[in-house]
Amino acid sequence: MLLKRLILLTINLSAFLTGFSQQWKNSDANANNIHNTNTGNVGIRTTNPAFPFQIWDGGTNAYSGIGITPGNNSNENSFISTLKTGGYGVILRAQNSDAGKGQAGIFMRSANGSNLPALVSLTADNIDFRTGKQYTDQITDGNIGQSALYIDHLQRVGIGTTNPGDKLHVQGNTFINGNIRLGAELNGVGSANQLIFNDNGNTDPIWMARYDVASDASELRMNVGDALDANDKFVIGISEGSIWVPKYTFLSDGRLAIGKMNTGGFYKLSVEGRIAAQEVKVTTNSWADYVFARDYNLMSLTSLEAFIKKNNHLPNIPSAQEVKDKEGIELGEMNVKLLEKIEELTLYMIEMNKRMEKLEKENEALKNNKQ
Repeated sequence: MLLKRLILLTINLSAFLTGFSQQWKNSDANANNIHNTNTGNVGIRTTNPAFPFQIWDGGTNAYSGIGITPGNNSNENSFISTLKTGGYGVILRAQNSDAGKGQAGIFMRSANGSNLPALVSLTADNIDFRTGKQYTDQITDGNIGQSALYIDHLQRVGIGTTNPGDKLHVQGNTFINGNIRLGAELNGVGSANQLIFNDNGNTDPIWMARYDVASDASELRMNVGDALDANDKFVIGISEGSIWVPKYTFLSDGRLAIGKMNTGGFYKLSVEGRIAAQEVKVTTNSWADYVFARDYNLMSLTSLEAFIKKNNHLPNIPSAQEVKDKEGIELGEMNVKLLEKIEELTLYMIEMNKRMEKLEKENEALKNNKQ
């Protein structure tokens, strides 16, 4: 009985080795490599593998699990990870001559199996993360969504663009919930890195930068434009509903307007509204002391009376209409004119006092003569 079992075992083993040797052959003359001549697929945990090599994960779909396929054609892939519900989940695709199909990259699909919304594309030394495209043909379609994050071979990063022009290029709005640190702090005197606002065909430079005047003295410098023609402005305002209203306007020639867009002339400061201050200093090149000069022509009271009756204002003082036409008065100039009238009034009072003293003396003399 034992001999019979040994004979049967020997026959079965010989048949197995014969079949095994027929499927596995040496690949080179030195017998260093072997290959399997079987043209079917290899499966683990499945008797019906869907790919040349498949590890089945026990899903309800026969394609569920991990599969490896040669990828010889533009619509074939070197690695496929499928979903339990069916369809492709993650695809590794090899590069070939078809730029639209078979593009090197990693495809990722949503759980419902309806589309391939994400792709990591590896082409031309660049990395492109793409999202948001509904695929009509999930694997072979060359229309591969929109770029979300792009890194080129110069280590430049583009968000929303595949053509970054700097180390970080964002195409679209940006929300940052945190601090932004611009450049490194300087150890000495000079200008640090700038926050530059790019032009749109306009050559006027606009930027902000920190400038260290000394080791413990700093400035925040802002540049608007490149000329002193007042066409370039730095404007601060508020939004009132759908209307933007300027509140502070700094002109490139050094003027400041508060409450309006311009200074209404060449005034260094123009304010639309009232001003409250504890002290105001006005400088002027002249003063009214010339009234007390010996050669000053003081108008007689009779002439002054005639002038007032005719013009309804004092000599050398603007009329109400003139003030209105000129939109106000020059504070320094007006103070000089007012002082001029005060000094003239002082001279009139001195003259009247002299006349009163003379009349009093004459009156006193008349009284003494009668006695």
